[in-house]
Order: sequence, then C-alpha cells, then structure tokens
Amino acid sequence: MLSLLCNLFKCMFLYNLLGCAYGANTFEKQNINIKTIFRNTRLDDCKVDTIVLDLDKTLVDTTRNTMYNSKNYDSFCILNNTHKCFIRPGARDFLKILKKMPVKVHLYTAGHLDYAVEIIRYLDPHICITKIYSRRHCIQNIYGEYLKSIKYIGNTNKFLIIDDKKIYEKDENQYVFKITPFSYKNPKFYKDKELFYILRMIQNVIKGRITRKDAIKKYKIDKKFYC
Repeated sequence: MLSLLCNLFKCMFLYNLLGCAYGANTFEKQNINIKTIFRNTRLDDCKVDTIVLDLDKTLVDTTRNTMYNSKNYDSFCILNNTHKCFIRPGARDFLKILKKMPVKVHLYTAGHLDYAVEIIRYLDPHICITKIYSRRHCIQNIYGEYLKSIKYIGNTNKFLIIDDKKIYEKDENQYVFKITPFSYKNPKFYKDKELFYILRMIQNVIKGRITRKDAIKKYKIDKKFYC
C-alpha cells in the first residue's frame, strides 16, 4: 500500500513538473509573439512613404487685392493678375529639402486645379511635388465645407499631412501636423520657422527614431516654444 502511494505521488510530481515546464515554454513563446507584434507595429508606424501638403494658409496666402505690398514676404501675381500670392517664409527651402528625402510629396488643396498649378509652378522650381489633387478630389458636406480624404488620392497608408485645418476623414486627422495658418497681413510671420520644425519631425520618423503619432504629439507640445 505504501509502495502504491509512493508511486502515485511520483507520477503526480512528474506530471506537475512537465506541465509547468510546458506552460512556461508556451508562455515564453506567447511572450515572444507579443513582443514581435509590438515591435512590428511600432516599426510600421515609423514608416512614411507619402507627405501630403495643403496649399492655402500652409505654404502660401492669397488675396484679390493685387495692389497690396509687403516688404516681409515674397509675392507674385497669378490668374491673369487677378490675385496676389504671398509665400510663407521658408516654404521654398522646405520643399527643396523634402525633395531629397525618400518620400513622395503630394499637394492636396480644396482650391481649383488651375489655381494650384500656377502657384506650384512658381513656388516649387525643383519639382518636389509630383502630384496635385484639387477640389474635385474632395467631398462637400451639408455645410458647404470641402473635406479631404487620403483614399481619394491613391494607394498609400503610410502618410503624414501638413495642413492648417483638420478636415480629413475619421482617423486620418491623427496624422495631421496642424500648422499655424499663415497670414500675409501678420508681420510676425517674417521669422516663422514652423515648416522647418515639422521637417525635423518628419526626418525623425523616417529614421525610425519616433512613430508618426508620437511625432504629432511632440509637435503639438513643442510648437509654442520652437515655432
């Protein structure tokens, strides 16, 4: 009887030992999978293949008052001299540097195509912007506002947006660098460096130093100190 009990306890001990080992093994495998998923998700969010730029109040500001002059900003007339366009400080250099990065650059405006093309011809002589999307790629809501959506401009899911408004669909707005609207009437914009701060954020995302979402958060916090 005693011998039988001893054998029974041995069997139970071995069963528990093997069970614990198997459980630990399984947990380790699951733990590795979780880490792998987390790492891949983070790396995935560090990838950027497209930069989407707004036009009005982001890169330029336009008026119908062609007689208005400003010593602070570079300007030019468009649309048969019916409008005058003022360039945001640093916009040309911003595009020139962006052209050297391993990303596609698209312009997305709620304005008309001919208006955008004429401005970009003057603003972007180095041809950083490869595609222009205009009002016909927007949807109009019941209030008459033109809303944008990445799905209307091609197959991309690794994007960052620079816009003075958050007028994109659903979760696309979480990837918008909401830049301070540029105004040619405001002399304080003469020393504006916001585009270059955003440029540093984009570089950090491309190099894998920070995720897209974290770059947006950091930009929101830091812009009042650096821009």
